[in-house]
Amino acid sequence: MRPVARLKNTLFISAISLGLALGTPVASLAASAGDPPDGDAATLQSTEATPEWSFTGVSLSAPSVTSGEAVTVTPQVTGDLEGAEYNYVWSYEGGWDLWGSTVRDTGRGTSDASSTLTLTRAGSYTVYVDVTDRSGQTRTMSATLEVTPPEWSFTGVGLSATRVTSGEAVTVTPQVTGDLGGAEYNYVWQRDGSWAEGEWGSTVRDTGRGTGEATGTLSFYRPGRYVLYVDVTDRSGRTRTMSAEVEAYDDSWSLDGVSAAPAEVVAGDEVTYAPVVSGDASGLRYNYVWQWEGSWAQGDWGSTELYTGSDTDEASHTGALGSPGRYTLYVDAVSARGERRTASTQVVAWGVTGIDVSSSDGGMTWKASANLFEVPSDAQMEYRFRWEASDGSASGTLSDWSSASSCTFRRSDFGSLASRYRIYLDVKYPNGKTSAYASGSLSLLSDAQTRVIASAYNTPSVGSGYCSEWVDNVFVNVGFYRYGQDKNANDLCREFCTYTKLSDLQPGMIVAVEKSPTPLGRIYGHVAVYIGDGKLHDDEGYIREMSLTDWLAFYSKLDTPRWGWYGNIPLA
Repeated sequence: MRPVARLKNTLFISAISLGLALGTPVASLAASAGDPPDGDAATLQSTEATPEWSFTGVSLSAPSVTSGEAVTVTPQVTGDLEGAEYNYVWSYEGGWDLWGSTVRDTGRGTSDASSTLTLTRAGSYTVYVDVTDRSGQTRTMSATLEVTPPEWSFTGVGLSATRVTSGEAVTVTPQVTGDLGGAEYNYVWQRDGSWAEGEWGSTVRDTGRGTGEATGTLSFYRPGRYVLYVDVTDRSGRTRTMSAEVEAYDDSWSLDGVSAAPAEVVAGDEVTYAPVVSGDASGLRYNYVWQWEGSWAQGDWGSTELYTGSDTDEASHTGALGSPGRYTLYVDAVSARGERRTASTQVVAWGVTGIDVSSSDGGMTWKASANLFEVPSDAQMEYRFRWEASDGSASGTLSDWSSASSCTFRRSDFGSLASRYRIYLDVKYPNGKTSAYASGSLSLLSDAQTRVIASAYNTPSVGSGYCSEWVDNVFVNVGFYRYGQDKNANDLCREFCTYTKLSDLQPGMIVAVEKSPTPLGRIYGHVAVYIGDGKLHDDEGYIREMSLTDWLAFYSKLDTPRWGWYGNIPLA
């Protein structure tokens, strides 16, 4: 071969290499060469030619599968793919934090033109296929695959027993149904609500991972109340947790109840109560608790631990039950190993809880009653009822010391002009203790008095010189007959006003004179309505409010004022 020809061949091979690097087809380089191709060149063209093929997509046997269900991945290819390799790639939720591939798993691609993927984590996946032909050309396409979690339910935790002796085994069974193939279970225990070291444990903590066993067995060697949790994690990684409680107790002793004596006491007396224990009571300590009427509000309960800061080794406790009511007496018994058990009983502390004042006839008469709680019918109790004006101006006794727990009275019994009153109850208990109770501030007015007084405020003036007609209107407006029809004030005074003592004056009465210092009053007299609280209303061409003291001072100059019930009908 000639040297020139050798040089041309060398240049031609270099051009081919450059064309391959730039992606230029080899055939176009050969056509532009100066010499016709010899045998060596023809062989090179046949070896380096790029195969013809197409890649139109990735087909999945299903676009959505359940966690753990296989899906077949098939690249949609046609043409010359002899010697091709395939790399099947998957990525989770559009990122590369979680992904896998044929190359990553095996170190190289595969010649299989389809592949099977089994994915367990629920979510959206992108499935890629890299197709590399024998010339090294690679094309990639992808498809989207949805993996749904398995369907299952977890309704609770079943226990073989909820109360066991220390060391006795408990079988724990999660109440599950549905697709739990490949699931893992973590059995967790916690003692007395604590996550401190030594107070809890779990399958994962002990073994480093969950277990495929759908039941677990636990034994508790320390007495206490345990919460048993079960974490169920399906093959997609979804976890649900439920729990149940079990008590482990020391069977060497038992707290069988609480004894109390006496079972009924007078409020203020003492009660002694003690735990009823069977078995080995050595080393036990106690907390004695009292509770009034089921309340845990401050002042309604107390305990040894609350007052002293610790339990006691005393086998009984004595305390006074101050207020009447129903008491629950608890005893907490605590063993040397820290196991606490509680029992209780009830005791009644009877007595008086207050005073009630009421009327059943519209305020004409009133009844004051002691409010009794569980007082025995033969109790040696004594009661006294007193009254006092709210302003302190007057007071008296309604009923002196007796066994009667109630008394009746009228407002007129007080002989006082005060507008409001308090009723008091004094009590003597058979144990020598005393107590006192007071009602709220009361007007003690009858319904009729209240209506008349309101009418005296609301009835408009008739006009100067017509005081008796205005008084008639006050009473007629609340349903009375017009007893003053065609009568003057002096007529009303003579017919209805019979009292002159202030102790007899009551709200709702009329107050009148037969003569007054005014010109018309010298002939017809004057009349007003007593509204209580030392005040009157009358008609002087306007509705006038005047103190009783001033009214009496003025209108007593020519006559002695008198008072009584309009129409001689008592309102109280």
